[in-house]
Amino acid sequence: MTYATTLHSAVHAAARSSGRDAEKKFDAGISTSFERLSRAASGLREGLAPVRKFARGLYSGGTLAHETLLIFRELIGEAYSNTPLSDKFELSDPNVSRGNSVVDLGDEFFTAGRAHPMIDPTLRKLRIAQESKDSSVAILLLDVVLGYGSSTDPGGALAGVVENAVQGSGRRRGPVVMAHVCGTETDPQSLKAQSEKLSGAGALLFPSNALLSAEAALVVGGNAAAARLEQKWSELFG
Repeated sequence: MTYATTLHSAVHAAARSSGRDAEKKFDAGISTSFERLSRAASGLREGLAPVRKFARGLYSGGTLAHETLLIFRELIGEAYSNTPLSDKFELSDPNVSRGNSVVDLGDEFFTAGRAHPMIDPTLRKLRIAQESKDSSVAILLLDVVLGYGSSTDPGGALAGVVENAVQGSGRRRGPVVMAHVCGTETDPQSLKAQSEKLSGAGALLFPSNALLSAEAALVVGGNAAAARLEQKWSELFG
């Protein structure tokens, strides 16, 4: 086994150790089943043009980007990145994705001389627009991190470019945009408000980045990824 756990499974374990009520809340608010995730992925895959076959993660920070890289490794193989798990999968140019890619836009390559993407969404908006024009892209994965160190309206800032990406151009529908909003209702930006802005723009929201990553892997990896996920479900999700 090359993968030990995810943030999702760690929180599940903490909820379980806190008592039945905490575990019930976790199951109701965050968890799901393999069957539900797999069915949803099949529906998404059917709605995509056959040429759309790759997942592209555009993350504002390294923690969730790294988690996605690890989940992809387990389910669909190594992904290219500017911060890869293996040197041979390092992007020669971090500004240009290839195949399945997970890019940490908070890396110093992108932040030298400019604000971090959690504060200034400009670079990520440009990258979303760039990736959405690539007809081979099936899924765009995004994290939206709330808190006092983030933009005052991160979901609202991304809503327009997300909507354009999903709609595509002409008769050609764009890629599926999936997002995880990392925060709570007590954050100054409001989890509910940010979630509503992103879902209103057409993004599919997931209660954890691990579920988001697994769903993306199922869409691009098909039956092979589903078989691997079913086998590893308890490892990844507790």
